Amino acid sequence: MRLTTAESKLRVRSRVDYLGALLLGAGLAGVLTGLVNDSRGVVIVWAAIQGLGLGLCYAATPNLVIQAVPGELQGSMASMVQVFQGAFSAAIPVVVFTVLNSGKVTVLKGNIFYSNSGLTIGFLIGGATALVAALVAVALPQRTLGAAPAARKTDAEPAPLTATTVTG
Repeated sequence: MRLTTAESKLRVRSRVDYLGALLLGAGLAGVLTGLVNDSRGVVIVWAAIQGLGLGLCYAATPNLVIQAVPGELQGSMASMVQVFQGAFSAAIPVVVFTVLNSGKVTVLKGNIFYSNSGLTIGFLIGGATALVAALVAVALPQRTLGAAPAARKTDAEPAPLTATTVTG
């Protein structure tokens, strides 16, 4: 089946939207926050850009799943996407705080102050994670819209279904 111009643009558009939002919002803002974090206003601007980028990524993810996965598998793949999003959202802060706590930590009147180098590395971890996610998004296969899913090869035919009557 040949794609119409509109269908072709839609396929490219969601991937470009995802990559742009991920690289600009999450990656660039994460790196910039790591490098320039000496002013509250600058950090607020970077955090706003990062939040916008991540929000756009979450919005574009279903389109990537629809493009890459045959219709009969889209429900289970959407669940897997949710599992990975939740797992990374839970694991990355643990990694960042491990890095923060391994450096110089100052406690003053019950408040914890992390070193600037620890904060820089923490934000760079977020930017690196966004870069890895962008590479994964580029590597996702694209299937042709309207194409039939590939037949699965099995060694044996499935056993026929039989009806069983239970009397009691």
